[in-house]
Amino acid sequence: MTSTSSNGDLGGQAGADADCASLAAAADLSPGTYKAWLSTSTINAVAKLGSARGFIRPDGQPFADQVSDIAGGSILNPLNLDESGGDVGRQNVWTGTNDAGTVNGSTTCGDWTIGSGSSFGEMGLSTGGAGAWSDDATETACLASAHFYCFDTSHVSTLTVTRVPGRIAFVSKGRFATSLAVSGADALCQSEATAAGLANPTQFLALLSTSTTSAASRFDMSAMSAPYVRPDGIEIADAPTLASGATLASGIWQHADGSYVTEFAAAAWTGSAAPNVTGTLATTCQDWVTLNGADTGSEGVSNVTDTWWSPGAIASCGNPAPVFCLEQ
Repeated sequence: MTSTSSNGDLGGQAGADADCASLAAAADLSPGTYKAWLSTSTINAVAKLGSARGFIRPDGQPFADQVSDIAGGSILNPLNLDESGGDVGRQNVWTGTNDAGTVNGSTTCGDWTIGSGSSFGEMGLSTGGAGAWSDDATETACLASAHFYCFDTSHVSTLTVTRVPGRIAFVSKGRFATSLAVSGADALCQSEATAAGLANPTQFLALLSTSTTSAASRFDMSAMSAPYVRPDGIEIADAPTLASGATLASGIWQHADGSYVTEFAAAAWTGSAAPNVTGTLATTCQDWVTLNGADTGSEGVSNVTDTWWSPGAIASCGNPAPVFCLEQ
């Protein structure tokens, strides 16, 4: 992601591509042809990447292997680093592009030549995975200021991912009906772990708080305990960071079977303000024993790294949602 930000007038595709090249050179990144991840009425962002592959962030952490992986939602880490490797956190990013890499309607700020409120541009979110990084369903007036993404399109090396040892965490593909109690959520986690062939499937529990017990207290979250990783081997966070609900290194946006979360606003039941905080009856669907639509529970978002646990969302208990599943 660029360290600089601008309104929607980026000088068109040519101007944005030139900015990418300039920033990459100033940061002494590997020589190559750098292009902006921007779609217009005449070209899709995904087409700009050509046959390049082996995409990594400036810190060397993997982003995706092939262009088809990017378009298909196999996002390994968020693009929250600028060209110098600085973590700039949660930022809005101009894209004009849906997650498949194609133009999102006419939301391109006049093909990136308009910087006023007379036009709109689609944005992505720098702390997001699939379903958020390129298209977070936010169409913003082009007078706003935002960053954009840059990709080196000249390298074709196969991406090698070094697996990090640790305990597995995933988000369930199935949806938890909130009348089944915490034991029902645990059963969902264990069933999916078993079906996916994960080791020790009976050791998986749902990361859910109740009115008497915090979600984190169900696991060893001490500083000396093993970190949490996704099934693909990407580190999510050390245990204390995860227990606090702080920003993760990478999101819990993969299912036990290896598929990735790709939907917008991918909600998951949580039950409290942080994993290490107990909930209330009003945030836990009455301790996960009711489907009454008038009762409520707290939800997180699985495809982001920052507000993954508590974005302040309260949902009706009549709407089942996935849960986060962690290995003990």
